[in-house]
Amino acid sequence: MPAIRMTVITEPADGRRAVLMRQNLEGHLIQDEGDSTYLCGSCGFALLKDMDNGHVFVDVVFKCPSCESFNEI
Repeated sequence: MPAIRMTVITEPADGRRAVLMRQNLEGHLIQDEGDSTYLCGSCGFALLKDMDNGHVFVDVVFKCPSCESFNEI
């Protein structure tokens, strides 16, 4: 199962991009039935688990619940 580190970016300006986040460390932001796991580019927290490449959101920013960094694919 490939583990892919995301790219850390600065916080997007309000209204420019969708930001997906959760308030606690329980579980992942999204879990599917694929074969790739996407990790926070800063701390390595598994943000997206078992994803198919076709199901990955390319214009969404993912905020890590562990270190609060903003990540993109």
